[in-house]
Amino acid sequence: MTTHSHRRSAHLLVTLVAAACSATLASLAHAQPVVSPDSADGVDRRLKFAETFVGLDAATVPGGQFGSAQSLPGRAFPRFTIGGLHFWGHADFAVVFPLTQGTRDSGIGRSSLSTGVETRGRWYLRPARTGGLSPFVGGGLSAYDLRIGDGPREYRMQPAVQAGLVYRRNRTMFEVGWSARRVPDISYPTSRTDAVPVRPSRHSVWIGAHRLFETTAAIAPVIRSGEWGERERLLRAAGRLSGPTLAIGLSSPILTGSGARNRESRPWLAERARANAMLDLGVGWYLDGPDLQLNAAWRSARFNNEAFDFRQSMQRQSVALEAFAFLGDYHGFVPFVGPVLGIDRLVLREDDAGTRVTDASRDVLAPGVIFGWDIRPTRAGHWLLRTNLRWFPRLRLDTNDGSQSFDQLEFNFIQLVWYPGRTLR
Repeated sequence: MTTHSHRRSAHLLVTLVAAACSATLASLAHAQPVVSPDSADGVDRRLKFAETFVGLDAATVPGGQFGSAQSLPGRAFPRFTIGGLHFWGHADFAVVFPLTQGTRDSGIGRSSLSTGVETRGRWYLRPARTGGLSPFVGGGLSAYDLRIGDGPREYRMQPAVQAGLVYRRNRTMFEVGWSARRVPDISYPTSRTDAVPVRPSRHSVWIGAHRLFETTAAIAPVIRSGEWGERERLLRAAGRLSGPTLAIGLSSPILTGSGARNRESRPWLAERARANAMLDLGVGWYLDGPDLQLNAAWRSARFNNEAFDFRQSMQRQSVALEAFAFLGDYHGFVPFVGPVLGIDRLVLREDDAGTRVTDASRDVLAPGVIFGWDIRPTRAGHWLLRTNLRWFPRLRLDTNDGSQSFDQLEFNFIQLVWYPGRTLR
């Protein structure tokens, strides 16, 4: 592993954390003083702290440059968003998924281009509440997801900034926005021996609508009446606030390590393959006293990379043991951090025109770190929503012609966590 690849991995990690934290810090600066969670005002503030939303938008990417004299055509494509409006409408965090690849036929042949999976955090200059316009600024990670003809799928993650306007009416938010990314230097293969420079546009614009969902309003009366506090007291006295946890969600794995092997030996492939979302399952134990979670997580990531009748397939199967501590409770926003140790199976297979040319595998111990946050309106709930990220910076598989990096950042935006033992008998 080179120093350059470690710096790139750290830069990607820091960028993503900064995107998530920037809106949080800005919102906290405008938050009101903490009030008792048992007061009427305290109940409202905790239960209205976060709202989940889903939505659709139509995004447009202008044209770019292909080679010295040809154009990469612009295109439009639909996207799906899932996110959360936090800090009483001051901020949101979301993940945006393209529903198509924005495919076009033109003078350069068939091509696809999209913004890839976008992870973002935004701060609203005026809280996004019912009635009125709310300007926003934000940032995060976006991508150039590009493929031309039979060439490779180039997926280049880039820091992005954005701005726009939201209008909220009851449970619906309408928005229009603009985003800009740094333009990477892409030398795109047109065959196994030739390549041309490609420069996509750095801008994109979109218009869309989102639907918000309130999941905690129903428990407000029982909290105000004191019934919920009594339930928490009885569960704690019976030792049932601590207990088993079951978690399920989808994670997006991103390769962050060196792409030197492909760059030097297989220049017609993308340096780093792209993966689809993977199932993230967890079985654990929550400790109420120290506010600590122990967990065993299972994931299986697959990365495919192909061009010009050459196919590269990477697979990582992992069972990770993790322990993370919760770092305070900010009106139901509960951040956490801790170590991870994975037991991983790494597999690399390559086929050239249907003939197997590489078949390598290895079992490794994979140290890493997990961090994220829970949306936890009360300590005694049966379930909650969790966002977590795992970073594994030292995963590699040696082959007869170099070392293939499996370094990964896993981003699980929304995970449902269930506490089956929290029943009064």
